[in-house]
Amino acid sequence: MSLDRDSFRNAEEAARSLGRSGQIVPEVVFAGVRVDTLVELNRAEHIRRKSHELGAVVDRNLWEALLDMPIGQPVPLKALDPIKKALLDGSDPGIARFSSTHVIRELDAPLRPLAVFKKCRDWGTGLEAVSRFSGVVSLRAVMLEIKPGAAALDEMESLGVGVILLRENRAQLLVAPAPTLPLFGSFYFRFLEVTYGRWAEYRRSELVPRR
Repeated sequence: MSLDRDSFRNAEEAARSLGRSGQIVPEVVFAGVRVDTLVELNRAEHIRRKSHELGAVVDRNLWEALLDMPIGQPVPLKALDPIKKALLDGSDPGIARFSSTHVIRELDAPLRPLAVFKKCRDWGTGLEAVSRFSGVVSLRAVMLEIKPGAAALDEMESLGVGVILLRENRAQLLVAPAPTLPLFGSFYFRFLEVTYGRWAEYRRSELVPRR
């Protein structure tokens, strides 16, 4: 798989400018935009999924069925509506385990998203792109090669969006992003799964360190 080395390095430098560590997952396509994402892998869940040959789970309806089920705790079958029961019963191994009277959710989040970065020529495009991840990722930042004016910086700061200036593959933090709490709905978990799928692809490339 061909990757833009400069883009990967830019995202790494952007993460360093925020004082954050983790793994960069470049070129994640979600909500109609392409972003670079900083994540912390859930290693135990990754290993568990490998044992079931289970990859990313992106089905929206399946996640809707799983959201109100505690992980690892038995739920009586009679408590499930027929649609939810059918969804879980038809899911891949490693997602849910059935007995004659209960079902147990096994699927956990494969990673935790720490930040998203979008490199753009103009700040308005970047602002619109990362704003789509409000309620999904705690930190959102735009990477620019030309410093925007004071009014633009003030607007992005008021919206909690960070601004990172790139100069010769070095990153300078102009505006620190304001942390926000994620909303743990199906949109959030589908983003995690899409990102996990990208991580699985990119870790096979020479750009992504195996940790």
